[in-house]
Amino acid sequence: MKKLRTWLSALILMGLSGLAFGASVDINSADATSIAKAIDGVGPVKAQAIVSYREKNGPFATVDDLTKVKGISKKIVDNNRANMTAGAAPAPATPAKPAAPAAPATPAAAK
Repeated sequence: MKKLRTWLSALILMGLSGLAFGASVDINSADATSIAKAIDGVGPVKAQAIVSYREKNGPFATVDDLTKVKGISKKIVDNNRANMTAGAAPAPATPAKPAAPAAPATPAAAK
């Protein structure tokens, strides 16, 4: 019974560690701490620079836009591309178009 418990614990821990290292980070919504943990080569200072850039300039269209942030190289982006997303940038608000009025019914021509 003790061996079974040990094996189950080991399997659970391996599964949880896989989630921690294999999870993607959305660079448009993640906080600096999450970004620093998920992107190899990015520490707390660069992660905060990413968040600050995003707050000042709006959401990133693609992960390649990270190179616009000082200190983030193309190499960092390329090495971490698999675990980053740019999420769905919110669409700009557009006024709703009114529904087209129904065409008036025309009576059939009388014979």
